Amino acid sequence: MRFTDLASIGKKDGKSYLASIGLIVFGYIASQFLGMLFLVPFFSSEKLAGLVNQEDFIHLLGKNGFLIFILFPFVVLFALILLAIRYIHKRPIKSVFTNRSHFDWNRVIFSFTIMSLILLIMLLFRLWMNDGLQMIFDWKKFLPMAFLILAFIPIQIAAEELLFRSYLMQGLKLRLAHNGHSALVSGIMFGLIHMGNPEISAIGFHLVFYYIAAGIFLSLVVLFDDGIELTLGYHAANNIFAALMITSDWQAFQTDAVFFDTSDPGNGVEAILSSLFFYFLLFFIFAKRFKWSQWKEIWSS
Repeated sequence: MRFTDLASIGKKDGKSYLASIGLIVFGYIASQFLGMLFLVPFFSSEKLAGLVNQEDFIHLLGKNGFLIFILFPFVVLFALILLAIRYIHKRPIKSVFTNRSHFDWNRVIFSFTIMSLILLIMLLFRLWMNDGLQMIFDWKKFLPMAFLILAFIPIQIAAEELLFRSYLMQGLKLRLAHNGHSALVSGIMFGLIHMGNPEISAIGFHLVFYYIAAGIFLSLVVLFDDGIELTLGYHAANNIFAALMITSDWQAFQTDAVFFDTSDPGNGVEAILSSLFFYFLLFFIFAKRFKWSQWKEIWSS
């Protein structure tokens, strides 16, 4: 039995999935509503009524306040997924993290380190090319922001990985009876939920294909590695590095980072093509390091 088959050890009827998905969706939306409700005592109705886009929220709450505002729902999402697994599907919590006898932190650290090194090399290359990066480092602003990033981002990425690479991917395997199809569908779903990101507005709708490619890559890593440890490390490195090192006025995380990106976001084609190269590279590194085998059987079973 592989990781994608672990949904079969618990309650897997339609009512259980309907109850779990209803709880997760309602809880996530309710947490966003409660976030808005929390602002009511502190700001006038006129200011709250003027909150239309991300810039309005940042102007009102500040960058750190907005960071907490957008990341808190993921804390709720993380808790709700685990509650649904344990009490609705009546499955062990470990079954949504790994198929190994224990959670492998070495895999998380390895993936986090490899991805961080790649991102650091790319950053150094941009600095060498003088590619529109302006240093804005201010330790008085950076340290509080870094604390929030390190406290919330791991929970945010864990919630996304649990939802798309565990819960939905395992549920899709039950319905589709094919590992490859469940990986592709969950990857596409992951890409589509990013349609509301500000990067899409700044660059264009075709950037969705970047997120779909990322989703499919991560789903395939989980499929072949039999757990989400590697994707947790990759996702954490990507989001933490982005939030701490480079910010801009057109991305989702606008923080008091080390550098501000003054360059034009471009058309996104370069980002899509370069990401495909790095996905192939990382997949090759993971496959060699962890000796993935029986690819045909794993893909089609």
